[in-house]
Amino acid sequence: VKDTPDAPTAAKKELEKLGPLSLNEKITAGAFAVTVALWIFGGSIGVNAVAAAIVGLAILLITNVVTWKECLANGPAWDTLSWFAALIAMAAYLNKFGFIPWFSSTVVDIVGQLGLAWQPAFAIIVLLYFYSHYFFASGAAHIG
Repeated sequence: VKDTPDAPTAAKKELEKLGPLSLNEKITAGAFAVTVALWIFGGSIGVNAVAAAIVGLAILLITNVVTWKECLANGPAWDTLSWFAALIAMAAYLNKFGFIPWFSSTVVDIVGQLGLAWQPAFAIIVLLYFYSHYFFASGAAHIG
């Protein structure tokens, strides 16, 4: 399909069928906008990404767009959030306590002392980078 001249007309008809945005849809759009804005600009005002997400969820819960019961019914989503939060916390502490910089400089020193050409040195570094992701359970361990 290279040409769809009827698409704008069809889209307009479908939007008319939906009618105007409901109050809950407007609140959801606002909560999304606030969350994204805090996620992007929050660092400059001291709001981290987790706090931004909690603000967005709080807006939806307080306005009763989403109920807590509906949130709890999404078990896999909470599992994902919990594991990701743990990985981010682990990454932050690995970096805070200097493990990530130590690991990086150690790899550079060891590979540099091998006296290899750049191709095998690059292959070793790529392999170490790849396996260190799995050793720390995620690329999140390299954040920071």
